[in-house]
Amino acid sequence: MKKTDRHASPFYQKILQFIKKKGLISPGEKVVLAVSGGVDSVVLIDMMARLQDVLKTELVIAHVNHQLRGKESNGDERFVQQLAKRYNIQCFVERAATKKIVNEKKRSLQDVAREIRYSFFDTLKKSLKANRIATAHNANDNAETVLMNLLRGSGIDGLQGIPLRRDTVIRPLLCVTRKEISSYAKERKLSFREDSSNRKDDYTRNYLRHNIIPKLEKRINPSLVESLLRESEIVAANVEFVDELVENSYDFVVQNNEIIIHQAKSLHPFLLQMMIRRLFVENNIEP
Repeated sequence: MKKTDRHASPFYQKILQFIKKKGLISPGEKVVLAVSGGVDSVVLIDMMARLQDVLKTELVIAHVNHQLRGKESNGDERFVQQLAKRYNIQCFVERAATKKIVNEKKRSLQDVAREIRYSFFDTLKKSLKANRIATAHNANDNAETVLMNLLRGSGIDGLQGIPLRRDTVIRPLLCVTRKEISSYAKERKLSFREDSSNRKDDYTRNYLRHNIIPKLEKRINPSLVESLLRESEIVAANVEFVDELVENSYDFVVQNNEIIIHQAKSLHPFLLQMMIRRLFVENNIEP
């Protein structure tokens, strides 16, 4: 890497400092990059390739062809494979009969597709003895998730938005907006694929992306995406604090899968609620 590359753009520095500050990647780790071929994941590849020497990482690319859009899906697959060759990064592809699995499981397409992707990424990580799986979720994705969860009444957990890390999955682009990503791609002259399904409003996420968030930004808060990112981080910190309280008091209040009433009376109602939730989870009970 050229020395001047480290100061090429504020975007570059922002991602580098974010990764370092949050401790997302340690020196010598192997990272699986989840790549769809869209602008977000292409920028993820470009940034991680530029940062490879600085972070001392080994990179591999993983792509899932859900075979949902015929020639377009196959085109995405070929594009990602060509992209991997251009960056000289090993690429692994999984082809999934997603529609068939959806019909068999009687579940939503989005849930099944997500399950397929993460199952493949995790299997690949284990087989390659990799340390991390990096996805290209950004601040806009987080804002959409927070609003979706708020509208669905998901409670405090949902208001945490997209976690920065979950187990070995990390999200190095969560600190930047879709606008910043697009500007970087233009500056670097990066080519990418457009998913035609993203233009439709059939899904709640797309409806919020195309109709609700732009209006809220125009009429109420131009920095809505950044504001929701900060709020989700605050909520996540609060949840972490509450989880610690629950952990410290759980065995005192719950014994043999039963709540000891006279012990529970001394707890704040919210803390007791979180304990009951944990009790349900541990016993596979739907609340």
